[in-house]
Amino acid sequence: MAAEPNILVFASSHDTGDAMTTRLRELGFRALFAKTAEAAQRILSDRRYPMEAVLIFLDAPVVELSGAVRDLRARAGNEELDFVAYGPRPDASGIARIAEAGIEMVVWEPCTDAVLRFQLNRALGDGSHANERAAQRVPVDCRARIVGRRLARPGRVYTLSAGGAFIETPRPAVRGSRVLLELVLPRRDVVVEGRVIYTNVPGNLIKGAMPLGMGVRFVDLSLDAEHEIVDCVHEAAKAISLEPAPGRRGGIRRILRRLSDR
Repeated sequence: MAAEPNILVFASSHDTGDAMTTRLRELGFRALFAKTAEAAQRILSDRRYPMEAVLIFLDAPVVELSGAVRDLRARAGNEELDFVAYGPRPDASGIARIAEAGIEMVVWEPCTDAVLRFQLNRALGDGSHANERAAQRVPVDCRARIVGRRLARPGRVYTLSAGGAFIETPRPAVRGSRVLLELVLPRRDVVVEGRVIYTNVPGNLIKGAMPLGMGVRFVDLSLDAEHEIVDCVHEAAKAISLEPAPGRRGGIRRILRRLSDR
């Protein structure tokens, strides 16, 4: 069985930090909470329990985000340590602060477990079967039905792209088999056929922090189904995009250009 990955949760209060560590443990991660920069430094300096990613709340008590990220990476002895920013989607200046710190992954609250789990697995280097995915992949949370010859069993779509999906189910089909799926997308349902390219099942887990289920590559996707899926992917991508809150003035590119000219 895959080992639980270590995540450092860096937040400003015990209430939010404890709630998040509990949530992450329920999703299959091993999480430790730090309320101060000093506590985060101590945890990251402990080589017995190496942290594999940091979920940093946007209200974390740091004077300057870029400097804090550099220092924490140095304490961990890992310049490639990935950070995921968490909190309400800020305006353009807040987005620029995150981008300037070198943080590329975000989770805007409120968020589903699928989004949170997906982004942390990305930070942990979830490259499993990356060569199988040429299209943009995003977390979604919608129902699916796995249609068999005699009956259909329920599932949920965990991730989706124009090329395939990961279907959460305790009873995935065997690797290499063909499956018929009904995907209950926001605008309308689509029926797609696919081939199972991998499974995540007890006793043979690829990722302990991923749901049980199967990765499916679509086969002979119709144009109508492809358009519906691409539209769904485009909308879902907004939940994890490094863009400012809608309705605020000022663009991220203009602010970053101003910062680079200093």
